Amino acid sequence: MKNIRKITALILAVLMVASLCACSSMPKSSKAEWGYKTDAQEYPIGVYIYSLFSAYNQAYSTVSAAQGEDFDQEASILDIESTFDEAVGDQLCLDWVLAEADYITKNLIALDQVIAENGIELDAELEAAAYEQARKDWHLGSYYEEYMAYGYAATPYKTMLEPYGVSFESFYQSSYLASVKQNAIFDYFYSKGGTKEVAESEMKDYFEDNYTSYSYFTANLYETTTDATTGETVNKALSEEDQKKAKEDLELYVKMIAQGTSFEDVSKMHTAAAELSANPAISNIEDLDNTSLGTEVATALKGMKDGEAKVIYVGQTDTTVAYFLYKKPITQETKTYVATEANYDALLQEMKGDEFLDYIDGLTEEVQCTKNESVIADFNPAIFEAELKK
Repeated sequence: MKNIRKITALILAVLMVASLCACSSMPKSSKAEWGYKTDAQEYPIGVYIYSLFSAYNQAYSTVSAAQGEDFDQEASILDIESTFDEAVGDQLCLDWVLAEADYITKNLIALDQVIAENGIELDAELEAAAYEQARKDWHLGSYYEEYMAYGYAATPYKTMLEPYGVSFESFYQSSYLASVKQNAIFDYFYSKGGTKEVAESEMKDYFEDNYTSYSYFTANLYETTTDATTGETVNKALSEEDQKKAKEDLELYVKMIAQGTSFEDVSKMHTAAAELSANPAISNIEDLDNTSLGTEVATALKGMKDGEAKVIYVGQTDTTVAYFLYKKPITQETKTYVATEANYDALLQEMKGDEFLDYIDGLTEEVQCTKNESVIADFNPAIFEAELKK
């Protein structure tokens, strides 16, 4: 299976060689030069360079992670063997980067061919929004506002890519527009009215088999004080008497829910009894195999029955936290949850995402195209390391 499955992965959050400048001897591309072409379309050499750049960065990340503290940031990675795909085993980094760059470019071609063959139309608003975001990131850098808010400077993609011969048009075509195309193809097949529309019953079964509706609140069985001399915070377990009282109250709440009291009423009782300024209850619906909850909490919820309440204790002696858990019958959530567009789309991606990407992978492997070998040969991934060797 390919390491790069989604086109959107090409928009890398961290570009390892972003700080490098292009070497003055580096080959320059021209808008008139094409890198790949089919009977229907030509793809500028800048599209291939962007693919090469993306593949190189993925390789850099893989090699640096594999070598850990032994990784030499100033040495070339291209002659290093590493595992980029578990199914294949060790490969020479240079070979993998070149093969992956070729695959990424053909992946773009495959998207265009599916769109043409099926008469798929892109959403004009989504396309315009993607273009605007691409222009912004090209000139200002990703997360520009967020970086500025914390006093940091974002690096424009223009600064990173243009010296290597990647124009804005190639950047946009390879990333943001490709993402719009991929989503349009997915919707064409799997969304409501699509050629492979997911049946309502299948969506219902998937949701109820994989998702959990839960609520909880916590109670600390310790108190935190500040040392008057050192200013350090110190945690200290509550007295045995206070802990016993807290646990008795929580177990009483468990019995109340078993007898028909709602979680909402129990949480209000707890808020009043603990003299809290606000109700601390938290509710959520999610797949517990992909949750930010602690392992102990997630495991406990998985083992509970619908409609059941339970108390578990997490932490050490001086940091024990009681979790009052309630597992709501998931069938009560199905209709409302699936009716929300964002939830419906997310479920579709979970259910059919791998199938769809396997389909695109298969088409990518079958792409027939002509490559401008003489031009492509000028863009060896070593160009991204030129400054390191000075």
